[in-house]
Amino acid sequence: VQQFLDQGAGIVFDEIGGNWSFTARLEVPGAFALAGYGSSVAIEGDSIVLGGPGDAVDGTFQAGAAAIFTLGAQWTFSERLGAFQPQEQAGFGQSVSLQNGRIAISAPQEMVGSQVAAGAIYVRRGAGLLERLVATDARAGDRLGTQLALCGNRLLAGAPGVDI
Repeated sequence: VQQFLDQGAGIVFDEIGGNWSFTARLEVPGAFALAGYGSSVAIEGDSIVLGGPGDAVDGTFQAGAAAIFTLGAQWTFSERLGAFQPQEQAGFGQSVSLQNGRIAISAPQEMVGSQVAAGAIYVRRGAGLLERLVATDARAGDRLGTQLALCGNRLLAGAPGVDI
C-alpha cells in the first residue's frame, strides 16, 4: 500500500475456541489518500465488501468505490467496484450490504438528473453488472442510500434528507 493518509482498511477477527483473534488486515491496492476503506463493511461466508466513499475512480476525485475480498487460503483482494459514471464526492461505498451473493452499494451524495445529493444505490448479482436504482421522486438532498440492508428479495435504503 502506498503511504497515504486515511486510505483505510478492514480488520478481520475470527472466533476460535471461544476466543476472538486477529486474522487479517484487508488493504485495497491503489487506494488514494482519504479513500476511507472500512467506512462501511459487509461480510457473508467467504466474501467481504469494504466501502471506500472517498476513493478516486477513473480520475474522479472522491467519487468512492467498494472493494471485494474473498477467502481462500487467506483473504485476498478480488476487485474494486465504482459507479458507471463516477461523480465527484458522490460517496459511493458509504453503505454496503451483502446477501446471497448480491451486493448493494450506496452513493448518497450522487446527483440524479439535476437533483444534487438525491442519492443512488447500485446492486450487483453474482459477477454481473451493477444496476443503478434511484427514487422515482428523487429530490435534492434526499441522500438515498445513507444506510442499506438486504433481506431476501428486499432492499431497504435510508434517505434521511427526505422532506415530508
